[in-house]
Amino acid sequence: MSQSTSPSGARSARALALLISVGLGIGAAALFLQFGAADGYQMVDGVRAALVFITTFWLAWGAMQSVEGLISARKPPHI
Repeated sequence: MSQSTSPSGARSARALALLISVGLGIGAAALFLQFGAADGYQMVDGVRAALVFITTFWLAWGAMQSVEGLISARKPPHI
């Protein structure tokens, strides 16, 4: 019995993972800008917020892919 994931199911799972990762990245950057603006906004804060977005997005994307791999893992064939 094969437990393969359909191509549309894989696409929708990755689209959901991408959406969640982007949302977490935007939330982290917004939170950083909120606390960074407490002492005044500078141009370097925008660069820092972009870096926070990129790194948070990358970590969240990796975490979502690992969770997807655990959920949809195929069972090894019996030899």
